[in-house]
Amino acid sequence: SKPAVSKPSINAVKLYFANISSFSDHAKEFFKKKMFRKQAVALNETKAVKPAVICSFFKKIGHTTVANPAIQTSDTGAHGGEVMSVPQHWNTMPIPEDFIEVVHKSTSTPASFAARIVNLRGRCVLFATLYLTVSEGTSDGNYNKLAQVLMLKMLLGLPLFLVGDFNNTPEQLDKAGWLKQFKLTVVRPQHATRSHSQRGARLVDFGLTTDNLHLAIDSAQQKKRVPWEPHY
Repeated sequence: SKPAVSKPSINAVKLYFANISSFSDHAKEFFKKKMFRKQAVALNETKAVKPAVICSFFKKIGHTTVANPAIQTSDTGAHGGEVMSVPQHWNTMPIPEDFIEVVHKSTSTPASFAARIVNLRGRCVLFATLYLTVSEGTSDGNYNKLAQVLMLKMLLGLPLFLVGDFNNTPEQLDKAGWLKQFKLTVVRPQHATRSHSQRGARLVDFGLTTDNLHLAIDSAQQKKRVPWEPHY
C-alpha cells in the first residue's frame, strides 16, 4: 500500500522526540509553539489512558495523530502511552488495522508503540516510536515489544525509522544481540551521553533505523530546555 498521490512526497522532515513523563499542561503549552506545526512529534510516557484527548489537541495545531493508550496501574496511576503525530499536509497513511492485529496476536504482548507511514522523497517509510519498560533491561517482555515493531516493518515491507525511550543503552541492545538480529543501526543524539537529569543517567533515548536509512539523516540533536523532567 502507498499513501494517496493527492499530496506530494516530502523532501525533508524534522521529527521531535521526548519522554514527557505525562501529557501535562506544561507539555501542551510547549507543543503549541509554531515550529511544531511543520514537524513530526513522537512522544513516550504520556500516561494518557484515553488517547483521544491527545489526538484532539494535536488536531488543533494541524496534525494527524496516532496515540497508543497508557496502561492503567491503579485508580490514579498509569505508565506508558506513545504518540506519533505528523502535519496534515504531509503525504502519510495509517497502519492497516489487520496488520496491527496480526502483530498483537503473534506476540501476546500489549502494544507499546505508535506508528505512521510517511512518503519521504517518493519512498514510503515506517515512522514509529516505542517505549520499553523501565528496570527490565533486555527482558523477554521488552524483546517482544521491539519485535512487534520489526514484525510490522516486515509485514509492510518498508524501511523503519524508530525513536524511543528504550530504557537500555545502545551498548546493552548490542550486547543482547538485538541490533544484529533485527539489522538495526543506532542514531545517537550528537554529543549526548545521558537522556535525563537524574544521578547515574544513561543514554536511553535515541533512534534506530533499518535499510541504511541512517544515511538520509542530516543530524540528531538533544534539546535540554523542556518543561518536563527528568528526561530532556
